[in-house]
Amino acid sequence: MDPARTESSRVLLGATGLAALASAPYLSGGPVWDDHTLIVQSLALLPLSELGTLWTQPVGGAGPGAGYYRPVAMTALAVLGRLGIPAIHLLAAALHVGSTALLWRLLGGSAAVLLFAVHPMAGEVLGWASALPDALAVFFSLLAAVLLPRTVLGATLALLAGILSKETALLPFVFLALGGLLPLRPALSAWGVAVVGAGAARLLAGTGADYAIWSHRHLIPAALAWPVASAGVPWPLTAVRDLLAAPAWVTPLGVGLLGGMLWWGRRSRLALAGAALLLAAPALALPPTLDGYLAAERYLYPGLVGLAMWATALKPPPRLLWLVGALALGSHLWRGPQWHSDRALFSAATRAMPSSSYAWHFYGMVAAQEGDMATAADAFGAAVETGHPHPLDRLLRLRALVESGQHEAACAWAADGPDDGLTAEYIAWWARAAWEAGRVDDARRLIGMLQTPDGWDGPPWVGALAAAVQG
Repeated sequence: MDPARTESSRVLLGATGLAALASAPYLSGGPVWDDHTLIVQSLALLPLSELGTLWTQPVGGAGPGAGYYRPVAMTALAVLGRLGIPAIHLLAAALHVGSTALLWRLLGGSAAVLLFAVHPMAGEVLGWASALPDALAVFFSLLAAVLLPRTVLGATLALLAGILSKETALLPFVFLALGGLLPLRPALSAWGVAVVGAGAARLLAGTGADYAIWSHRHLIPAALAWPVASAGVPWPLTAVRDLLAAPAWVTPLGVGLLGGMLWWGRRSRLALAGAALLLAAPALALPPTLDGYLAAERYLYPGLVGLAMWATALKPPPRLLWLVGALALGSHLWRGPQWHSDRALFSAATRAMPSSSYAWHFYGMVAAQEGDMATAADAFGAAVETGHPHPLDRLLRLRALVESGQHEAACAWAADGPDDGLTAEYIAWWARAAWEAGRVDDARRLIGMLQTPDGWDGPPWVGALAAAVQG
C-alpha cells in the first residue's frame, strides 16, 4: 500500500473526526440572540406554501437586513426551524465536516486542513443557528471548486447556491483558483456567471441597504486587523467582539501577522492567495461590521480556508498541526455550553470583554427579559460606565432599579444624570422612583412636567401615578 496515500487517508479521517468533535458541544444549544426573532418567531412559523416568498424579497428589517438576499439559507432555516434549533446545529455540523473533507481534497491531503477543522474562530458558525448561511456558503464554494475539473456547469450551480446562501461564497472558490489549485479560466467563467445570476436575483428582489460606513471609517483598521489577528491569536473568544472596545494590540498584531504571512509565503502563489483570502473575508464583511460595531467571529470563517491554504504551501511539521488541532479542540469543549442560552452567552461576553458596553447591554436585556431586574440594573449601569452605551441604557437602568425595588438608588441615578433632553418615559420612571421612595415633593414636580392639555405624557400608568401623587 502506498504510504503517502495511507497518510493522506489518516489525515482525512482525523480532520473530519476532529471537526465532528468540535461541533458536538454546540448541538444541544437552544435559540440565542437573533435566533428568537429570525427563526423561532418568523421563519419557523412561515407556512410551507409561502416559502417561495423567501426567494422574492430580502431577509427584511431595517438596516443590514434589507441588504441580505439569502433565499437558500432562509429556506433551510424555515424548514429545519420547525424541527427545533438542534436540527439547525446538526446541519451546520454536517456542513462543517463536509467542508473539511472537501478542503482536504483540494489541498491534496495536507494536514493543514486541521487549521480549518478545529480553529476556535469557527465556534460562532457552529453554535449560532442564525449563522447557518456562513456554513452553507463555505460548503457550496468548496463543493464548486471540487466539481470544477469535472463539470463547469455543476461548479457554477454549486457556487450560485453558495452565493444565494451568503455572499461570502464568492471568496474561497476564486482564491483557490488564484492560488493555482483550480484551472483559472474555467474558474473565472463559472464565478462570473454565478455572480451575474445572483446579482440579477438580488436586483429583482429589490435588495439594498443603507449602511453607516463613512462615519465609522476610523474603525476600518481594527475591523480588518482584528479578524486577521484572531487567526493566529484567537482571544478573546466572545460573541460580542465590540470594535469600540477592541484591545489596543489587535491592530498591530493583525498587520504584523499578515505581513509575516506574505513575507514567508512570498515565493508561493498558493500561500499569497491564502493570505489574501484571510484579509478578504473581513473586508467583504466591512459594511455590517462597521454598521453594528461588531467584528463577528463568523466573518473570519471563509478566511480559515485561506489560513489552511497558506499552511499547506509552507509545509509545517504535521506533528505540530496535530498538536495545534488537539489544543484547539479544547476551546470548543469550553465554549460550546456558552452558546446554549442567552444568559450563558452574554454573561460570558462580559467576562471576555468587561470594557464592552455592548456586552453589558445585551446581558442586561437578557436579565430583564428573565425578570432578574437587579442584575439588569447592574448590567445597564456597567454599560453606561464603560463609555459607549446604547442610547437607552441610562433609561433601562433607571427602570430596572425601580422594578427591583431600589427606589433610592433610582432617584440618585436620575439626579446624577443629564438634565436636558429627557424623554417623557425617563421622567415618568424618575417620578415613580421618587414616589416609591417617599419623596413626595419631587414626585409632584416631576409628574407636573408630564401633564398635557389632553392628559398625561409617558407610559400608560402615568395617569394612575399622577392621581396618587396629587391626591
